[in-house]
Amino acid sequence: MTNSQSTSLILSARGLRKLWPVPSGDIEVLRGVDIDLKLGESVAIVGPSGSGKSTLLTLLATLDRPTSGSLVIDGMQTTSLTDKELARWRGKSLGIIFQQFHLMPSLTALENVSLPLEIAGTSDASSLAKKALCDVGMDHRLNHLPGALSGGECQRVAIARALVTKPSLLLADEPSGSLDPQTGDQVTNLLFEMVQTLKMSMILVTHNPEIARRCQRILRMNHGLLETIS
Repeated sequence: MTNSQSTSLILSARGLRKLWPVPSGDIEVLRGVDIDLKLGESVAIVGPSGSGKSTLLTLLATLDRPTSGSLVIDGMQTTSLTDKELARWRGKSLGIIFQQFHLMPSLTALENVSLPLEIAGTSDASSLAKKALCDVGMDHRLNHLPGALSGGECQRVAIARALVTKPSLLLADEPSGSLDPQTGDQVTNLLFEMVQTLKMSMILVTHNPEIARRCQRILRMNHGLLETIS
């Protein structure tokens, strides 16, 4: 990779493999995945259930470690970091959105969004979290617990939480998958608007071809490897 290429990339993965041990022998879920993402680029990853899409996203999110391979994000060789260093770096550099929201049920919307800022030691965490919630249209639900929010509202809170630290890279795993079609469209529109406004890079896992086509590139996971569709 040349210097000019490397400086234009926010993410570069080479030879990512993931083996799951089972009594009958290891299952190779990922068989040496290579993927590059340019600064400001959005990429969709599609493919059938069980093909390894979510496993790959979990590795790219540094929530799990690959069996082998290298992963450089924003100039950081993540596979060389300790778990403690990785958690600290992840909180500042990555935004992650899950299909099932993963909000803290005992915390209000404002407290959920404030949490990553507080962990990072940001002094004005509450005011920044409030602004992030206002940006996603949740200023009227600041003090509500997740149990009192609809699915669409919970996902808006999750988007605000993912973006509040202004990460350089956003990773989203079926962010509208658990929502009804109308609410899912609203959340998807909001997500793409926020990514464009903040000029972020994004990798999005989806089963929805219409959502995939909104990204600049589409990759398909096939038998543990990625292939380019468009």
